[in-house]
Amino acid sequence: MRRTIVLVTLIGLLFPTISSAATPSPKQSPKPAAKPAAKPAAKPAAKPSAKPVTKLAAKKTVAKKRKVSVRKEIPTLPSPSPKWPPANFNHEKDGTVYAKIPSFEELKGMASNSPTLTADLKKCEANTCGAVIVASETSCVWWEVDSVVSGPSSADPTIRTPYGSLRTLAPATNAKSIKPILLISPEPLGDGVSVGGIIAKCWSQAGTEKIPANIYTPVANR
Repeated sequence: MRRTIVLVTLIGLLFPTISSAATPSPKQSPKPAAKPAAKPAAKPAAKPSAKPVTKLAAKKTVAKKRKVSVRKEIPTLPSPSPKWPPANFNHEKDGTVYAKIPSFEELKGMASNSPTLTADLKKCEANTCGAVIVASETSCVWWEVDSVVSGPSSADPTIRTPYGSLRTLAPATNAKSIKPILLISPEPLGDGVSVGGIIAKCWSQAGTEKIPANIYTPVANR
């Protein structure tokens, strides 16, 4: 703006001024001096629009408090003792030895905590097996379970006949403890073939035979 104002002032000073002592021509009125053509005023240069300055507010880093979880120690409680006498068990007249035939679901539940029972159950996928759950008022050094494997007769399928006798020897148990015993025979699985006639015996003296064991004696003619 300052430079434009100076330029207009200089142009106005160049025109001569008419003096009053000069003699004019007769009856001729002096012509007025031609007025200089007014030059259009220079348009002011467009003011660049000022761009707003965007101020980025610095984010404050807030340190998050970490929650420290304190693990509470839970006291280890002893496993509850099984109810005694055990429910739904058969027992001797004196009430010292107990036994019952388990369902397959009961065996599966017991096998979940016993690798040995789990391995024995796999053998029963191909062989004919029986099972019994035993318990005793006093401790047993070892167990003996006698049983019979039977099935349809080869001569007449409507007649049931013994296939062989099975003698199962199982390890010791403590007093009032419950133990499942699998009765595994070498007889292959077949329709109508099963293990029955189960008799469990608790021995309080050590034996001379290998334990555990399944001793099978087949019937000659069946």
